Amino acid sequence: MSYKFSRGAQVIGDLKAADDAERNTLIDFGEDQIDFQTSGSVRLQVGNTGVSVLNGNLSFEDVIMAELSIPGLDVQTDTNAYRFTSPYNLELTSLSLTLDQTASSGNTTVNVTNPDDGTLITATIAATNDFVIQSLVTSGSRSQGDNVTFEITAAGTGAQSLRANLYFKRTI
Repeated sequence: MSYKFSRGAQVIGDLKAADDAERNTLIDFGEDQIDFQTSGSVRLQVGNTGVSVLNGNLSFEDVIMAELSIPGLDVQTDTNAYRFTSPYNLELTSLSLTLDQTASSGNTTVNVTNPDDGTLITATIAATNDFVIQSLVTSGSRSQGDNVTFEITAAGTGAQSLRANLYFKRTI
């Protein structure tokens, strides 16, 4: 099969990755089934009954968006600004903060906490900025049923309408 020159249906065998020195990353075509393999192990299988993830976990990224202050009013410190109970196991990956109006002085800080583990992630918007994203996670694994709280621990003078986006991966 020539690259960019084949036309019509092709009958081929399994496909092996040319960049894999051991040649154990491949797509294995079987009878009404396709196996995707890495390191010689099936990781994903597509067949007549559906899709299966084998020898690993399926995860996807998601986000929780929360308004932490009242739009049009100055941001105030609030240790219970937003609270939720984790509906499933998840891994926190980052926290972003956005202000509608920047602070004339002082930083705005949000901590994401858990009663058992304390601070999970902290993000700070420096005065005169309106956005920050923090990827340094202190303790990211959360179990189903864990409580998670967004806490505004510092509010810059004149900062208004604070929104937080908590990014995480859910493994199923």
